[in-house]
Amino acid sequence: TFCYGAIYPDYTPTTRDAAPDSVWKIFPKERHPQEILAHPTWSWGSMRVRDLLETLPEIDQGKVAIAGQSRMGKNAIETGVHDARFALVCANCGGTKSIKFLPNLRYPHWFSGKIKPYVSRDKLSQPLETLMAEAAKFPDPPFDQSAFVACIAPRALVISSTEDRTSPPAASRMLFNEANHVFGLFGKSIGWHVKAGPHSITHEDWRAFMDYACTVLKWR
Repeated sequence: TFCYGAIYPDYTPTTRDAAPDSVWKIFPKERHPQEILAHPTWSWGSMRVRDLLETLPEIDQGKVAIAGQSRMGKNAIETGVHDARFALVCANCGGTKSIKFLPNLRYPHWFSGKIKPYVSRDKLSQPLETLMAEAAKFPDPPFDQSAFVACIAPRALVISSTEDRTSPPAASRMLFNEANHVFGLFGKSIGWHVKAGPHSITHEDWRAFMDYACTVLKWR
């Protein structure tokens, strides 16, 4: 494990730009993208940790997983999509809702401004019915989060959710159904876990991840 804030600080308030204090300061400015965003930077950090693991002979390189909670759950998905060296992705309470449900510009350094036309900045921790009613006011994005998640296939993915409004299981289930169709084309299925309680990662979630690794992937 490592602290994502060492790669790109997650400042509060979220309107504060952390890029000058992030890993981007080691790169020449001419190499900077137009948008310096937290999520791709955090994923870059995870991939550099994966580079390190490749140098350790005691690590089984075919059994490396990435897990994260909330925004790091979303980031685990992003990292898994871009780095096929992660055989298992565990997304806990994050990254499993439609783009149209995102509270976009509340977090201007997390998400690209390119998704602004598809979302409302006022949707945060709302019941699914409210999210859907608000989302109906905006056009459909050309690709939604389920298409992105499906890029992990045919590798393994476990989605975990809680009975809270930040990551409602009903919203996650919609993405699960859409992405799982793609996994099914490879004879695979996404793992699914819902627990009672607040927006959190607990021993119950870790047991679900490990049970999937042991029973489905046959990791020992």
